[in-house]
Amino acid sequence: MRTAWKQIGAFLLAMLLTVSLGTPAALAGESEARPGPLGIISAMDVELKKLVEEAEISKEETVAGNTFYTGTLHGVDVVLVRAGVGKVLAASCTQTLINNYRVGGVVFTGIAGGVGDDVNVMDMVVGTGLVQHDYGTETNDGFEWNGKAAADQETGLIPVDEALSKTAYTSACAVLGQEKVHRGVIATGDQFISSESYVKELQDSFDALACEMEGAAVARVCDQYGVPCAVLRCMSDKADGIAHDTYAFNYTEASNTSASVVMNMMETLSGKAGSTGDALPFGDVAETDWFYDAVRTVYTDDLMGAASGDTFAPYAKATRGMLTTILWRLEGSPEAESDVTFSDVAADAYYADAVRWAAGKNIIAGGTDGRFTPDQPITREQMAVILYRYAQSKDETIASGSYAELDFTDTREVSEYAYEALCWCAAEGIITGSNGILDPQGTANRAQIAAILVRISENVA
Repeated sequence: MRTAWKQIGAFLLAMLLTVSLGTPAALAGESEARPGPLGIISAMDVELKKLVEEAEISKEETVAGNTFYTGTLHGVDVVLVRAGVGKVLAASCTQTLINNYRVGGVVFTGIAGGVGDDVNVMDMVVGTGLVQHDYGTETNDGFEWNGKAAADQETGLIPVDEALSKTAYTSACAVLGQEKVHRGVIATGDQFISSESYVKELQDSFDALACEMEGAAVARVCDQYGVPCAVLRCMSDKADGIAHDTYAFNYTEASNTSASVVMNMMETLSGKAGSTGDALPFGDVAETDWFYDAVRTVYTDDLMGAASGDTFAPYAKATRGMLTTILWRLEGSPEAESDVTFSDVAADAYYADAVRWAAGKNIIAGGTDGRFTPDQPITREQMAVILYRYAQSKDETIASGSYAELDFTDTREVSEYAYEALCWCAAEGIITGSNGILDPQGTANRAQIAAILVRISENVA
């Protein structure tokens, strides 16, 4: 059956690329169609990692210092490669994919900075065209951009393949929901943009929705060779004055989200989309999502359910009452051992029994005003404290102060009451930082809670 799907997938991909191209552009004197494997490029290892893990790799080969992985990904023949950061390395790897591996199309995946006003962190942008925003002339009066880097020198826009990009857009909507997916111009340059004023310039000059450092180079080489190309990016930041910090916290999740969209594309191209009979009942959780296994686990174990109807709402903020209820369910929904109450916890609230149980176990505590604030979004340090106290209620050997000190660039932002709890969570790998940043005051979403619950149930419950 796997061989049959592979053959069908190859046929569908060849048909898609042939139809989208019409008669392909001549390549070194050749004019036949190119039904080869699909090339998938990223700039960084973290952007490619999940795809390599999911693929069935049959061959690894090093060319010019880059590892090219040949195999299949969800039924589609692929060649995967991490190119490196910047336009030169991206163009070089694209050239290698076309000349050495005879790819029939190229998908560029990864993260970017949001430029459009309506484009938020963790949204997806699928390129309808790309532009090199740093191409031009530096004069005494300043920089003068021109479009000579593109085939269309008047607009400077580098085209992408309509059919392949449409597949990317459809897959992104399936993974994230249509409200978080945008189509528009992606601006490329050899700079990390962290400037509100330059973001405004990208908006005004190019009507750009996102900015990054490689996409236009990939698209330009593909355009030169007549190879279909799609560029899709998940936003790790807003390219503003705090972009470095926002990027550092979000780049792993954003990379995995973009990879999830690519895997959904492969399901579509191979004809296997929606073929799994035991899929979760949530329309907003796809098998290709990085959090799919965690959501399946917490759903199967009756720890978390639908947010409403048939939605899990993976990106919705988690609350204090929600986490308390999940831990209570993890313990088998026991009777409360005390009559501790809070003025803002109604007796008929879904979390009422859980709150009474947790308060009796000293897992949670309210404020000096007698309130628990159950509907308040939970911060990462509040979550750490609750998880730490829960672990202590299960294992008395978990003692305060017995774990390594925190060593993050924002350690000073940790509240005193939460320090020991975060030391334990960091040591156990339950709550980790990203690129040296812990973000103790940041909030957690439901997908992250699901993943953390799986870790703690394996380590503690």
